[in-house]
Amino acid sequence: MKYLNLKKITAVVLSIGMVFSSSAVTGFAADNSKKIAAIPNSYINKVAEDIDNKYFYDGTYVDDWGHTRKGRQLGATYTKQSTEFLLWAPAATYVKVNIYATGDDNDSNARDIGSYPLEKMLVNGEWNGLWIITLVSDWGGLYYDYTITTTDITHIGSDRTTQYKIQDPYSVAVSKDGKRSYITDTSSVSPEGWDSDRHVYVDSTKANTVYKISVKDFSSDTASGMTAGGKYSAFTEKGAKVNSAGELVSGIDYLKELGVTTVQLAPFADFDGDSEYEILNYNVPEASYASNPSDSKTVIKECKEMIQALHSAGFSVVMEMPYTHASEENPLEKSVPWFYYRLNTDATRYTTNTGYSNELATERMMYRSYMVNSMKYWAEEYHVDGFSLDLIDCVNVKYKGSSHVYKWLDEIKTSLAKEDANLVIWGDNYTKEERQNKTSSYDEIIGSTGGTYGERNEKAVKIYKQKAAMKYAKPGTLFMDGGEEMCNSVEGRTLADSSYVEWKDSAEYADVVSYYRGLMEIRKAFSPLAKSQTIKNSEAYVLTGTKDGEWNTMAVLNNESDVSKEITIPVQGRAATDWVVIANGESAGVVSLGEVAGSVITVPAYTTMILVDKESFDDVAVTSGKGKVIVNYVIKDSEQKLRESITLQGTSGTNYAVPENIKIPSGYTFLSKTGDEKGCCFSTMKKATVTWATQ
Repeated sequence: MKYLNLKKITAVVLSIGMVFSSSAVTGFAADNSKKIAAIPNSYINKVAEDIDNKYFYDGTYVDDWGHTRKGRQLGATYTKQSTEFLLWAPAATYVKVNIYATGDDNDSNARDIGSYPLEKMLVNGEWNGLWIITLVSDWGGLYYDYTITTTDITHIGSDRTTQYKIQDPYSVAVSKDGKRSYITDTSSVSPEGWDSDRHVYVDSTKANTVYKISVKDFSSDTASGMTAGGKYSAFTEKGAKVNSAGELVSGIDYLKELGVTTVQLAPFADFDGDSEYEILNYNVPEASYASNPSDSKTVIKECKEMIQALHSAGFSVVMEMPYTHASEENPLEKSVPWFYYRLNTDATRYTTNTGYSNELATERMMYRSYMVNSMKYWAEEYHVDGFSLDLIDCVNVKYKGSSHVYKWLDEIKTSLAKEDANLVIWGDNYTKEERQNKTSSYDEIIGSTGGTYGERNEKAVKIYKQKAAMKYAKPGTLFMDGGEEMCNSVEGRTLADSSYVEWKDSAEYADVVSYYRGLMEIRKAFSPLAKSQTIKNSEAYVLTGTKDGEWNTMAVLNNESDVSKEITIPVQGRAATDWVVIANGESAGVVSLGEVAGSVITVPAYTTMILVDKESFDDVAVTSGKGKVIVNYVIKDSEQKLRESITLQGTSGTNYAVPENIKIPSGYTFLSKTGDEKGCCFSTMKKATVTWATQ
C-alpha cells in the first residue's frame, strides 16, 4: 500500500463550527503559506468579478416578502412529464442540447434523437446569464450534451467565438466515458432500505481515527478474499476472509475489527482516466467502480450501497474531493471560458506550486456556490458525512502585492453549515508530485535499519510499534493510510499495484495489526484523546480525564532511542504514584499488562509506554471485549526460544491465524503447532507454541 512519508503528512482538519486537529500523523505544523494562491490582480479577474456581480445564480430567489426560496436548478431536472435543461453561460451566444439514445456512438443501438436550441432566460426583461429549454414528454434514460458557441469573458459581445461540445457541468449521471450526461432522477435510483439509511456523523466528542483508502485499493489485491475486487460492491461483502480461507477476516469486517471510526475514501466522483484527483464530473460517481460501468443507474445504485454498508457497520463516510483543480476535460471552463480556471495576466494557466495547471478559481463567487451545492448534493443524495478537500489551502487566496488573505474556506463552511451543521470539512495539501512519489513509513524504517524491503525485520517492527503508539496516543482526530497497520511495503512493487492493500501482510504482521487494534481500543476508552491540544514535550506527557466512568490520568512515555531510558512522568493535577501499564512494546489495549510505581519509569528501547493511574483503573474497570493469544516459537526438546513471543489480539469469538514462520533464523525446520493454534476463537487468554527443529 502506498502512503505518504510520515514527515510529509499534515492535514488541515476543519469542521463546520469546530476544529479537530492540525496534525494528521506527526503533529508537526505545516508551512502552508506556499499553498495559498497569490493571484495576479489582472483585468481578467476584474471582468470575472463583474460577471459574478451581474449574473450570480445559486438556484434560489427572494420572494415578495423577502424570503429566500428554492428556484430552478442548474442541470437537467427530470420528471416523466418533462425535462428542463438549465445552463449558466453568460458569455455564450448560442446553446443547443443534443439528445442521444446511448452514451456511446459505437453502441449497436446508438442514434441521434435530436438537437434543440436553448433560449436566454429573462427576469423582469433582463437576461440573467442562464440558458433554458423544457422538453415535454418522458426523456428519462436518454443521454445528452451541449453544443455551445461562446467568447471568453473578456470578449463578451464580440464575434471572437469558439464552439465546444460539452457534457453538462451540473450532471448527476453520465455515460461510461463521462462525455455525455444522462437524464434521470437519482433519488429514484436507490438500493433496498435506502430510505432507512442515516448519516453517521463524525462525533467530535470521541477520539476519531480516520482510515484513508480508495475504492480500488481496498479490494484489488487477489488475496483480499472479496469477489468484487476494486468495486463499490466490495464494501458490501460480509464474511470475506484473506485468501478466501477460514481464518483472518478482510473487507468491511476487518475494518470493524480494527476499530477505526471513519472511512475516508479517495475521490470517487467521476475522474479522468486513472487519475482519481483530476475530476471530470463532480456530481457523478466514478463508473469504473461499478459492476456494469455502462449502466448509469447501476453506477448510482452501487455507490449508494457502498455508503449504506459502511453506515450499517457504524462508520462515518468522508469523501475526498479535489475542488481546487480539475481534469482538462471538465466542462466548467468551456462553459464559460476564462472564468473558472485561475489565469495569469496573459491568460495562461496560473498554478500555486501544486503541480496542477488547471486550478479552479475559488475567488469566483459562482464557483464557490458550485462547491457548496456539490457538497450539499453528495450529502443529501448519497448520505456522505463529510468532505476532505484536496489542496485545501488553495481555497483561500490573496492578490500579489498584498498580504491580505481572502478566507473563502470560512465562507464555504458557513454556507454548508446552513444546510447541515454536522458535516465535517477537513483537508490536506499534498502536491501532485507528492502524491506520485509516495512511500511507506515501514519502508523508511527498513531503509534506516539495513533490512530488506518487503521482508519482516524485527527491529523495524519494534520501532514501527513505538511510532504507532506515539502517534495514536496523541489527542485529536488522527489519520491512517489503508495498509499502514499491516506494514505494507511499496518497494519492489509495480506502479499498477503499488497502492493496493496487501492483505497477506495481515497474517505476516498479525501482531502489528493486533497492536493497532489495542491502540484503537485505548482511544475509544479515553475521551481526552478526542480534542486536539498542544503537546509541549512529546517524550513524556499526561492527559487528565474529566468524565465520570473514565480513567483519571493517562501518562505517555516515549523512548525512541536504542537503549532503555529513565523517563520522568510530569506532575499534572494530583500526581499518581502507582500505575497500570496498558501499552508497551509488545501489546496495547485496555487491560493490565503489569504495574509500575513512582514518577521515574524505566522505558525499554524503541518503546512507547501508556500508563493509567491504578486507582481509577481499578475503579472504572473498562471492559475490553477482546481476547489474546500469546505465541511462542521454540526449539524442539530444549524449549529454547527462537525469537520473541508475539501477541495476537481480537474480538472474543473471532478467528485468528498463528503464523508459523515469522523471521525464524536459517538452519531450522518447522515441526508443529500446539496449544491454542486452531484459529477459533479469541477468548480471554490463550497460548500457542510453534516448534522447530535444528536441521
